[in-house]
This record gives sequence, structure tokens and C-alpha cells, in this order.
Amino acid sequence: MDPTIEGRLIAQRQVIAMLFAGRSQDEILHWLEEAMRDGQEDPGAVTEEAFAIEGALADERKALAREVRLRSGR
Repeated sequence: MDPTIEGRLIAQRQVIAMLFAGRSQDEILHWLEEAMRDGQEDPGAVTEEAFAIEGALADERKALAREVRLRSGR
């Protein structure tokens, strides 16, 4: 599977799981926005493909956070 698609699907799957687990909008938004603060200390410690997946996952979390804020008026 393409790493970008895989990363995006993982992020969406995690959000769906949080929704079914009954997490609040604030909790989910906080988790999504953590992607904007996370940084990896040693990017060379992971393979190029794994880094691409993690990057796509972070990008999708940011996109989802923007969408939540837009739709909720936050």
C-alpha cells in the first residue's frame, strides 16, 4: 500500500475508534492537534517508508483538526 494512503487511513481509523469509544470532541481535537507539536528527535532511526507513513498520519491529523474547527466554529 502507498505510505501516504496508509498513514491517512490509520489517522482516520484512530478517530473513528475514539468516536466509538465515546471520546468528547475536545479530547479528539486535542489528540489531533498533538500532531502539530510532535517532533522526532532522530529521524534517521526509522526507515524511509515508516517516516513517510508517520508524516502522512500527522498531515491527516492536522487536516482533520482543521476540518473539525471549521465545522464546529472553533
